[in-house]
Amino acid sequence: MFYLFMILSACDQPTEESHSEKDTVKESTQIDQSNENEETADYENTGDIEDETTENDNTNEEPSTEPSDDFTDTGSPPEIEQEPLEIIGYYVQDYDGSYHNITQNVWEINFGAGEIYTYQIRQYNNQQGWIIAENDANDPLETGKWSRFDYRLNRAGNLTVCQSTSQADDMMEALNWPPSIPGQGCTGWGWLTLTLFENI
Repeated sequence: MFYLFMILSACDQPTEESHSEKDTVKESTQIDQSNENEETADYENTGDIEDETTENDNTNEEPSTEPSDDFTDTGSPPEIEQEPLEIIGYYVQDYDGSYHNITQNVWEINFGAGEIYTYQIRQYNNQQGWIIAENDANDPLETGKWSRFDYRLNRAGNLTVCQSTSQADDMMEALNWPPSIPGQGCTGWGWLTLTLFENI
């Protein structure tokens, strides 16, 4: 009986060792899988960092100096919005009864008997009281020239006007022409009083 017991015990030992070896292999496999998972996670994180770095590099790229197709250069400066001309109206000149019809773009003087002078308004300044105009091609004695009008507007809407010049060669000359000031003379035809037609 004792020998039989020893034999059975000897048979059981390899089985326990076999279980132990299996457990060891299992743990080793789990560790290896864990390491592989960690390496995979590290690799994915590294990929994310590289993607973020690439995006940042793209964001920090210098802007292109090439001209855009969306922009069309017309060769002209942009138009600046200006307040309306303040002396628009129909006036009668006190001196000779001639009529002055002033619009946003045209100053027309009708002396009667078909004698009409027309001035195309190109620039003006309400605060300083001046107008630069191009003489109409049909104006007697003033064809191809430019005019400067200096004026003062009173509270009743009536005008005191001096055509400081009607013989400037171009717009810049008319613009730089010495301005006329009431009480200090008029370099043109003298100061004229224009009464707003509705005030007559």
